[in-house]
Amino acid sequence: MAENYKIGKQRIRYRSRQFKEGKTVTMDILNPSLNWTNGILFTEVGKGVYFLDFDFSQEGTYTALLYEDGEKLTSQNFYISKEEGQLSISTISIFRGPSVINN
Repeated sequence: MAENYKIGKQRIRYRSRQFKEGKTVTMDILNPSLNWTNGILFTEVGKGVYFLDFDFSQEGTYTALLYEDGEKLTSQNFYISKEEGQLSISTISIFRGPSVINN
């Protein structure tokens, strides 16, 4: 199931398996034009939580594959819609499963 968000910059948060620190967390993402961007690196903020600011520049469905130390662990679909005037960064949280929480 795709989660719905506005076009523009979104902060994606990810919690590692067993809250492990020191992981290399990356994402491959397929955009609505069916082009992959691979190996996008997340930043660790401690306690097993990582984040990435990603610019969803097209309207439509994106599919993300998330990896810890090169091992594919989860995926998430995002439906991005146009909305004029977005000024702030939204937050998308991925907690080791298909559900996403928008804070």
